[in-house]
Amino acid sequence: MNKLISKKHLMGLYIFLIGISILIKIIFPFLKVYFFLISLIVIISINVIISSFKKEKNKRYIIPGLTLFFTSMFFLLYFFFIKNYVNIKYIWPVLGLFPSISLIIYYFISNKKSPHIIIPGIFIGFISVVLLLKANDIMIINFSSFLLILIAFMLMVTGLYLIFNEKLREIKESKKQKDKNTDNSE
Repeated sequence: MNKLISKKHLMGLYIFLIGISILIKIIFPFLKVYFFLISLIVIISINVIISSFKKEKNKRYIIPGLTLFFTSMFFLLYFFFIKNYVNIKYIWPVLGLFPSISLIIYYFISNKKSPHIIIPGIFIGFISVVLLLKANDIMIINFSSFLLILIAFMLMVTGLYLIFNEKLREIKESKKQKDKNTDNSE
């Protein structure tokens, strides 16, 4: 199949357009180029998300695609609607939720159900929520205490994984064997 434009050329075009946007902003500082730049990032991220569903091995690209999409949509909403009501210093930790959500979505759509995917997603989300609560003075805790709580939580989750991983693998294997035996008997 002859492609109209290769991925390499498409990425080159995207990078070129981002460069032009930055240059226009530098030369003409009074112009609002942010909307163009963020819209371009939304288009790039949608392209990455769509291409991630074409092949199983490309599903991992959904992580940066969704992260870029959520982040750029956040900034579009912020610059055009939220900016007049809320200062960014109170909502910046929301940005950490986007890679977290992307990792969790990838875990559920991927055939690989690895804890190496879901656990960082959960921890990044946890850290983002705590920082969001702290930025809005809802949670009053110093950073060293937070790190100690986080390390304790990470150690607990890792310990539980090591305790139950083998048992979960055995249950999974016995289920596969049972399904295989059921398929052979039909």
